[in-house]
Amino acid sequence: MTISRCTLLSEAFAIDVLQASQSIQSAALLLGIDWSTAQIIMQRA
Repeated sequence: MTISRCTLLSEAFAIDVLQASQSIQSAALLLGIDWSTAQIIMQRA
């Protein structure tokens, strides 16, 4: 999934998952995104 496919709601959910997870990699796995997309979401947050 690329960042352009994320809606604001899904991005907000991803931020919640990233904050609750022990690592970016585990959050990305749960969200079904790659590590770089998780990084982009975190930077935008």
